[in-house]
Amino acid sequence: MNSNMKNLYKMQMESQAEKEATRSPYINDFIKLVDEIKEGSKTEDDYNYAASSLVEFFGNVKNAADYLKQTQPPSDDFEEKYARLMEIIDLIDEEIGKVGAYFTDGDEESLNAPVEAMKTLTAELFDITDSLRKTEEAQPVYAGSIEINEMIRVGKGYCDGTFSFDAFVGRYEIASRLIEESAAQMKALADQPADTKALEESMPDILKNMDEMAAASERIGAEIAKGDGGVDKAVVLEGLDVVMRTAGAISDIQRKIAEELERIKEEASKRVCPKCGAKTSIYESHCEKCGMLLPPLPEGFVQTQSSLDVVAGADGNLNGQMPTAQQGGENGERLVTPNVAKIYDVALEVGNGRAPKEELGKAIDWYGVLVLKAKEDLGKITEPANLSEEEKTVFNQAYNLFSEGVTGSEAGLNELAEYFTDENAEHLVNGVNMLIEAGEKMYQLEAMGNILQQRIANGGAPINPPAQQAAPSEQAQEEPVDPMLA
Repeated sequence: MNSNMKNLYKMQMESQAEKEATRSPYINDFIKLVDEIKEGSKTEDDYNYAASSLVEFFGNVKNAADYLKQTQPPSDDFEEKYARLMEIIDLIDEEIGKVGAYFTDGDEESLNAPVEAMKTLTAELFDITDSLRKTEEAQPVYAGSIEINEMIRVGKGYCDGTFSFDAFVGRYEIASRLIEESAAQMKALADQPADTKALEESMPDILKNMDEMAAASERIGAEIAKGDGGVDKAVVLEGLDVVMRTAGAISDIQRKIAEELERIKEEASKRVCPKCGAKTSIYESHCEKCGMLLPPLPEGFVQTQSSLDVVAGADGNLNGQMPTAQQGGENGERLVTPNVAKIYDVALEVGNGRAPKEELGKAIDWYGVLVLKAKEDLGKITEPANLSEEEKTVFNQAYNLFSEGVTGSEAGLNELAEYFTDENAEHLVNGVNMLIEAGEKMYQLEAMGNILQQRIANGGAPINPPAQQAAPSEQAQEEPVDPMLA
């Protein structure tokens, strides 16, 4: 990690530590702007732009709250909290406007007082939303899909008089589109060769349940088309029950397929010992049963398993995809290492606005430490004496993988750091994918790492099975070849 990138992380983290006065990144950014106005680095134009953007944001929050209010479990407690939530947003808007007085009177108290008030109001706002979220999470769950679950929940509420017709219509329109699209996708998938035996065996049941769900959705839609006064609620409830039953059946089938994929993945992570025939993890250097030294994995090997890919969708959000991986070849999918998966998860949350960007800074800083340590270890590696030609090949392959993994990880972190300059999600997409590629190399290194480490520890002496090995030297224990980036 170069010094510029380290300084960027440091500045970002120090800034967040000082300015993270609230749980809202939007309010925190505004507070930071106020500090910069005090310093003279920001102008009234900067304030006007930020103030209008923040007021617009809270206007959208009020609209969302109005929409969600239609389907909240009715109670006096909710009405009180909802009214206070709206009041707080109006008060925050007022405090934002008060900051503008500074450009007339030049009194820093015109900046300080509104900021302190915004901190207090924001804390109360989050207390209310936390309480409302707990209430929402306590509601019954009818389906794994949020959209379908909401249609069923609100639909049942409409039928018993709890929720309005308009609230139900809004949830139905979202869920019915999802059901229609899913049914079409399932039919298209059925025309393709099945990836697994479980999928092949389960496809008829999937299609049957999807057809029943789609038909039930259409029946509900036909009732909605009659208008509030003409709806036969018995037909609606019957349709919702069918949707709930079929959604549950499809979820059960998906679990069955996932279990088979997990079994396939586990089998693919093992290889057969040529001596005793036992199955050993592909990342073990010796047979777990007889201790025989196993040959290195072929160059370019890609483990067969599901992998994660991060892409930017047409809606601008980041989406996680899980394509089926293949072994080797041009179509081999990429392996996501556990540490890279942590970066992936954080980038996905930040890119979709579900986590503040300082969380990405923390993750980058954590991974950057691993990269620095790996880079230091790389510089300590020297080729042991008395290596055979075969062992030299293993050494060179391992060294190159290590070097490429470190370099690629460093480049990926640099790319992620660019997100702090313009918040363009493409930096997250590119950075994560670069780290995934670098992580693959570290995993390939792990397959031959023990062999290399033992050879270094023995000063070039022949490598013996585990039961016959001498204890590694003190130097080798201090400076292991460790694919830490995996």
